Amino acid sequence: MNTQRKNLAAILPAPQAEFVVEERPIPTPGPDEVLVRNHFIGLNPLDWKRQLTGMFVPSYPAILGTDLSGIVEAVGSNVSNVKPGDRVLGGADGMISHKLDNASYQTYTTLRASSTSKLPMNVTSYLLLFHLLGLPKPESNAQPPNATLLIWGGASIVGNLTIQLAKLAGLNVYATASEKHHEYLRSLGANLLFDYHSDTVIEDAVAAAESEGKPIAYVADTIASSATLSSVQDVLSNSTAIAKVIAHTAPWPEELTKLDGIKTDMVHGEEVWYKPDMIQLGSTIFHEHLPKWLETGAIVPPPYRVIEGGVGKIQAGLKVLKAGVSNQKVVVAV
Repeated sequence: MNTQRKNLAAILPAPQAEFVVEERPIPTPGPDEVLVRNHFIGLNPLDWKRQLTGMFVPSYPAILGTDLSGIVEAVGSNVSNVKPGDRVLGGADGMISHKLDNASYQTYTTLRASSTSKLPMNVTSYLLLFHLLGLPKPESNAQPPNATLLIWGGASIVGNLTIQLAKLAGLNVYATASEKHHEYLRSLGANLLFDYHSDTVIEDAVAAAESEGKPIAYVADTIASSATLSSVQDVLSNSTAIAKVIAHTAPWPEELTKLDGIKTDMVHGEEVWYKPDMIQLGSTIFHEHLPKWLETGAIVPPPYRVIEGGVGKIQAGLKVLKAGVSNQKVVVAV
């Protein structure tokens, strides 16, 4: 490769340390991989939690990061879905492979071809709705259940896209969010919105669904804190639905007791990287559904905030994210 190009990476040298910028070799893609020259790196709440706690970090120095977009530089011998020069987005699986080359916090990253798309999407939202909650997929044309889906944290990035996918599937969609986000989330497809700051948010959501004759049976908790999971359990315990399910995006807190009669499950977006049946599902999402939905406007990318300055600004971006961001994806321009 051209020696004038450099692969600058944000290295995490030790637990709870701040990132430092170092140069490392430009990776070479394997037979089923794609080498991407990153132009935008997406930051996630899980990233700063991994930095502080060491979660999913087996050794140091480490490179973190999952979401990225950029230009394909090279492809492996078995790759046919993209080619050099294509603009792509994808999910880097370094958290599972434990390979530094497979993390996004650097200038060049190798991705699995099955997790690379010419257009973006949040896989977590798809798995949350149609894998964990077992709701009918938009492409199935199946009759939606006579029940309501409540999305707690509608203004999060996962919440934003979950609303849109749920609407595509014909579901009755409720969501919680600060009142300032209600108009926007309504435009994405939420039928009813509730301000989670309200003292009566639980009672209001349950009463609205019962009055429609579509009790809340499904909850997607995109925040998954002890407080939010306690709230959604209260929602379902007051619902007249027979089968009740909570899908959550983070581990269940040890201090919170699970209630009888409510099924709970955590979404694992990383399964599309290593479970055989899920690898195929991930490929279907990235290569088939997503381009069609974005081309037709059925899925609208969420608002975003760009932080300029390259990988050296990743630490600053994570501090912004940790301080609290809603209805925005924070990305670093590389």
